[in-house]
Amino acid sequence: MRAEDGDGVSCSYKDCRVPPERHFACAASAVSKCWSPMPGVVLQHQHVPKRSQGGKRCHVMLCAGHHDNIDNGTRYEGLRLSNRITHWDGDGGEKWYYVIEDRDTDEVLVELGVKHE
Repeated sequence: MRAEDGDGVSCSYKDCRVPPERHFACAASAVSKCWSPMPGVVLQHQHVPKRSQGGKRCHVMLCAGHHDNIDNGTRYEGLRLSNRITHWDGDGGEKWYYVIEDRDTDEVLVELGVKHE
């Protein structure tokens, strides 16, 4: 990713679905202490499903700690996290969400609206 000047983002990843305003924030920062924004720490695109499982689309940015926690099931500040894309068919039509859950309790910790094409 190439950040232009903080106001706009020029993302070089062709399957990026992350809105420009979310390129500078770890999607899991509300869950536990985040590794960013620390000097030199770059946020990473999160593929759902993982690239090794055929995932191509990126819906959120994560710091390295949360990225590892979600992809590999490692504990980070006592939590094991998982993620998924889900949808809801409501009165306003179909809506898609990126969800971060606690692997041990299935509690939804983060729910972000995403583009799904």
